[in-house]
Formats: sequence, structure tokens, C-alpha cells
Amino acid sequence: MDFPVSSSDCRLLLLLETKESLRDVAKVLRRDISVISRQIARIAEVAPLVEKIEGRWQVSTLGKQFTTWARDSILTQELLLKSRTHLRIVTTREFGARILAPGLNELQTIGENVMIEILTSPAGIEQMLLKGEADIGFDCGAPRDPAVKFQRLTQESFTLVAAPSFLKHWPTQKFSALLKAPHLQIQSRLSSARLLQLEADALTPAALFHDIAAARAACVAGNGWALVPTYTVRAELSSGVLIELRGKGFPKIPSESFGIWWLRERRSLETWVASLTVWLKKQKLS
Repeated sequence: MDFPVSSSDCRLLLLLETKESLRDVAKVLRRDISVISRQIARIAEVAPLVEKIEGRWQVSTLGKQFTTWARDSILTQELLLKSRTHLRIVTTREFGARILAPGLNELQTIGENVMIEILTSPAGIEQMLLKGEADIGFDCGAPRDPAVKFQRLTQESFTLVAAPSFLKHWPTQKFSALLKAPHLQIQSRLSSARLLQLEADALTPAALFHDIAAARAACVAGNGWALVPTYTVRAELSSGVLIELRGKGFPKIPSESFGIWWLRERRSLETWVASLTVWLKKQKLS
């Protein structure tokens, strides 16, 4: 669908209304006066926006309504260009709370006049991007839908942890002893059995959690051991309320890739993706 009167014709009407002569209009547009005269005659054929009075083209009453609309449109565009960009970033609850929110000041320097909204979703980051409910996502692994583009940018390591009170009752210097102790399993794409290179039925969880924060709280309370992303227990390890479990016979736990996701067709996001890529590369998740 096209505008009945083009933006170039509207600009010509504005100049015709404000300039003293057709020669002045032609000078502004850097066109020959005969070209401008023909363009005005063509506009008159399309709609009665101009009229010739005493041999001189002038903007008609209807034309003045169009020039008023044109001025309003120009002002609206200028306001839109100056308005704040609303960038919706969706991620996991833990990354949002432990990395994204604390780094908000640095994030806000990625562009002028940008407001960042931090979202989380139990339904999944990929689905929010596909439904248009978020602009950019931060997550581990890779999306399933080819419409979602992604870049792996940093490594996310995992750590076995338990509380000192738990270890008083369940000595776990050996990995075989750990497997017999109560395990707090986090239900996610990252299963403890897979990361520990065990058979699927090698672990019998004492409890299942769909939220890392809840599993961490249970672990701090001494209810069992857990396998969690390292960055989610960095503060607890530093304060001593959780202890890293390691020793002879413990398997080396592989890292996962953490990166940035966005819809392939949304090319307008490329500038923001580039800036957020630089930021995410600086984050230490190990």
C-alpha cells in the first residue's frame, strides 16, 4: 500500500508554501525550474493540492491541510528517533540475578538512550524469542529452531557442592561415597548423570528441583549435595556456607557453552547483539 501523495511531493508543497518564488524552491531542491514546474503540474493532476493564481502556482486550501500533516509527520519522526530504545533481554533466573542484574550499569553503556528490561521465563528462552515476547536471549547450549540464531561466547563450568553440616554426617572424600549420599537433582537440560559421565539410573535423587535457587537453599541447609553452575554458588563458596567436593577419583566435569540468542530475521538487532556480545565475553562463568 502506497501513500496517495509521496513524501517528495509533500516536501515540494512545504517549500512552495514557504518560499517566495518557484526559483527559490528549485534552488533548495537543486533542480532546474522547468523540472519543478512539471512536478507541480503533475501534483495538480493527481489532486487539487495546488492551484495557479495570476499565473503563479500556490498551495490550495486542501494542500495546506497536507502541509500541516507533513509538518506533524516530520515532528513525529524526530521524536521517535530521539525516543528511548526498549530492549527486552530474556535469560535464566540465575543468570539474570547473579550476572545480568549486577552488571546493569555496564550494560546500559552499550548504547545511548536505551532502557533494558530483564525477563525470565519458565516456558523457555527460545519460545519467548519466537513469540516476539523478547528481543535477545542469554542461555547455555543451542536453540532447536533454525529461526533462532546464536553465538557461543563463554564457558559455563559446574561444581559439586555440599554444606559443612552435611559433610559431618556424609563423608564424601571418595566419589563412590558421594554417589550413595543424598543428591539434590536440578531438573534441566543439564542432568547430573550426564555431566558426571554416569548411567542414567546411577543416581537416586533425594529431591527434585526445577529452580537452582531452591536447590541451593536446600544444599546450604545440609539436605544433600548438588551439581550446579559454578557462578550460581560463587558467593556461597567464598563465604564457606558451601564447600566444593573434589578429590581423587572424582570425574572432570565438562563445561557447557553460554551465549547470545536472537531471531535470524530481526536484522535491526545486529547492532545490539554486537555490543552485548562484547559484554558477555567478559563475564566469568567458571
